[in-house]
Parts: sequence; structure tokens; C-alpha cells
Amino acid sequence: MANSQTPPPSRVKVSLLNFGYYHAFGFAIPYFTLYLSRILVLDSGRPANHLIGLILLLFNGSVLISTPIAGYVADRFRIGNAVLAGCAAGVAVGAALIALPGFLGTAPLEAALAVVVPGVIIAGLCLHPMVPLIDTQTLHYLHYTRGQASDYGRIRMLGSVGFTFSTLLVAIVLARTNQAAWTFALFAAGFLVLAAIAATGVQARPKPVGIPWRHLGTNTRFQRFLVFAFFASLGVNSGFLFTSYFLDEVGAGFVIMGFTFAVSVVPEIPIMFNAGALIRRIGGSKVILLGVGAQVAKLALFYSFAGSPATWVFAVVSILHGVGFGLLYTGCITFVDNLSHPSMRATYQNLFRLLWVTAVAAGGPISGAIIDAWDTTTLMGIYAVMLLAISLYFAMAVDNRRSEHVI
Repeated sequence: MANSQTPPPSRVKVSLLNFGYYHAFGFAIPYFTLYLSRILVLDSGRPANHLIGLILLLFNGSVLISTPIAGYVADRFRIGNAVLAGCAAGVAVGAALIALPGFLGTAPLEAALAVVVPGVIIAGLCLHPMVPLIDTQTLHYLHYTRGQASDYGRIRMLGSVGFTFSTLLVAIVLARTNQAAWTFALFAAGFLVLAAIAATGVQARPKPVGIPWRHLGTNTRFQRFLVFAFFASLGVNSGFLFTSYFLDEVGAGFVIMGFTFAVSVVPEIPIMFNAGALIRRIGGSKVILLGVGAQVAKLALFYSFAGSPATWVFAVVSILHGVGFGLLYTGCITFVDNLSHPSMRATYQNLFRLLWVTAVAAGGPISGAIIDAWDTTTLMGIYAVMLLAISLYFAMAVDNRRSEHVI
């Protein structure tokens, strides 16, 4: 989006972008599968799990189209602000369509799909490029003002603060109204505000610049990392996206769900705030492995306590999600940044995000099939085992200490 010679966005702007995106995100995405299970219902009264999986595939599969295009345009024309503002406005439109069937009440499955599918396509195409574009602006600010990016987490933690507020707020709204459509109505409103924030500083006449593609083609370590990113995302994000569905199956109410999501994010704040010092001390690879380990423990404990009548225990266990995600995601962003060419930061971050979200897309039908065959408890156990396996791959194939750039 910008090289080291281009003036960066202000600290205030990158802070608002991080807070605003995840604040809006927290209104709906944690409750996405729960909402779909309420509006996509078979004649038998059971949720259409296969359709829920396909909707998630459609929503997240759009990353294959929009994310690489957004990264190229942002790096080529240096118009990340304009791309970001347009994406945020598009998400708001798509989210409004997704919310519509919920507010209209009971509708035939075909009628609900006729509105939800276009909304999912629009929202998916516009949502997925936003995180790497925000991350690139944040990294550019840090490189320009501090000469390195290890303190990325100190800005990104504001997103966790925003997410915590919105998950608690929407849980209160759901408990009072029992109307799950409010999740996407608030989601739409949040992204309209974010579009206004992103639109500040838009260039009138973009000037194209050259991109050193050879650097990407010869960066084999980054290519091996992308394999890890895919499977790590599949386990972490699929487990998280189906948490509301899991909690619904084990008998937890909306308040427990909201509290679980809020508690799961709170540890991200101190973890991300101090991640820079930890990365400088032990290296990005070890931080990533610690993050995956915490996620394995969380999913394994979800599996173990599934039969417990004390559903509050899942809120306690979810602390591990915040610890794990804070370490894993901060480690990955700085790991990718270390491997990036200075003129290709948006492209590298978008490629990382491409694999990250493609895995989420694949996780939709995979998870739906697992739930149809067994249940959400088995789903948590399978993803715990898979994350353990991919951490071994990372340690052997990606974590090359002789070439690690410890920032």
C-alpha cells in the first residue's frame, strides 16, 4: 500500500481502523452459524447444516477473488484508503440483506436463501480484503515511525477491545429481544461508520508504481508458511465460528454465549500489547507455536467438558482462545512482514489472508459434514488433533532458526 518513503497514516487513524473493524465484526461473525441455524430450517424443523456449510463456503470462498485483487490495486496504485472505504460500504449493504429474513420472520427456506445468498456474496467479497489492508496501514505506520513492526500488537489490541464491547452489547440485545437478526443489523451500521473513517486521506489521482514480483516467486519459506497458515486457520477459525452452535447444542443461553465470546477476547489485549517484547526475546516462530498450543488446549477442553451441566465452564476455557489467538495472529503478521519486500507489504499480507480465509471457507462444508455425521463436540476434538499436527509441520518445515529474522 505504501513503501517506506510514503508518509504513513496517523496513529489516530490506524487505531480507529483497528478498533472500528473488530468492533463491527464482533456484532455478527461469532453468531453467524447460530443465526443461520435459525433462518435456514428444513421442513423437519432441523437446521439445514449442509446449507449452512455451503453458505460459509460462499462467504469465505469469495476471498479467492477479492483479496488478491485488492492487494494488487493497493500496492500498484497506493490507494489503500479508497479500497478500504469501498469495501466497508459494500459490507454494510451485504449485511443488511443477510439480516432481512430474520426480521421478516418465518419464511420458506428458498425465500430466505434468495435474500441471504446475494448478501453473503456482497459481504464476503468486500469483507475479506479489509484486514490485510488495515494491517498494511498499521505496519507502514510502524516502519515509518519506528523502523520495525514488532509493536504491531499494541495497535491491534484495540481491535480486541472493540470486539469485547460489541460481543457483550449484542448478547444483551439478543437476550432482551430473542431476535438474532440484530447481529447483522448492528454489523451493517458498524461498517458504515468504518467506511467514513477509511475515506479520510483518499488520493484523487493514483500513480502506478512497479512491483518486484520476483521476490515473491523465490521466497520459498513464505510459500511453506502459507501451507501452515491454511491448516492453522482451518482449525482455529472453524472451531471459533461453530462455538455458538456448539454452545447452543450443550444448552448454553445467549448470556453465556456473549460472556464466552467476550472472555475469549479479553486475554488478547495484554498478550498483543506485550507481544513485541516477547517476539524480540524468543522469536516469531516460538510465539506462533505457543499460540497454536493454547488453541489445541482450548478445543480439547471443549471436547472434554461437553457433557457438563455447568455451561459457564466454557467461558473459563475460552480464556485460552484469547491467549492463543493473540500469540498466533500477532506472530503471523510480524512473521510475514519480516519475509515481505518493502514495496509488497499489502500483497504479502493479502496472500497470507487469502490462505487464512480460504481455510475458513473450506471449514464451512467440512464442519457441516462432521456435524451431520457426529456432532459439534466431535468437531472440536477433530480440530484439536489437526492443530497439533500442523504445529509439528511448522516446527519442522517452516521454523528454520538459521534464517529466522528475530525482530
